Amino acid sequence: MPPSPTQAKLPDPILGRAIGFAVSATLAIAIVGLFAVLHAAYSSRPTALVSGALQIEPIPASVHDARCKSWGATDVLTTCSFKLKAQDFPRLLAGLHWTVKPASGGSYSYGSGPHVGSEFPVTTEYDAAPLDAPNGGLVRLVTDATHTRAQVDLYIE
Repeated sequence: MPPSPTQAKLPDPILGRAIGFAVSATLAIAIVGLFAVLHAAYSSRPTALVSGALQIEPIPASVHDARCKSWGATDVLTTCSFKLKAQDFPRLLAGLHWTVKPASGGSYSYGSGPHVGSEFPVTTEYDAAPLDAPNGGLVRLVTDATHTRAQVDLYIE
């Protein structure tokens, strides 16, 4: 005789715990995977900003420790600070027509916005007009004496 509704068999407590554990484990794996994807996407963002500001593709593989901040509502205003191998520095100059002049002081004094990365002593300043700026703008690249530290500022009106 089938059990009455009041005598319905309760699920096995071990089975219930196993299902709960499986659901929790699946959610944990999904969350870890999402963070991994977001981290990978964000990690490539600063070097992509450096590449875009300097109008070079691809960016030298030695570019690392890139830190960028963008601000402003109606204009493009971005500052990126980064490190690289000295032998790759000339590749940074390939995308634009630069004017070069000696410079001095700290890198923070050359940025037009918030301080990005750690400050370094500047010895050379490179200025160029951005390629896609019909209303004007400026790309400023500053570097240290060894060409292993650099900061790029992009302003597009």
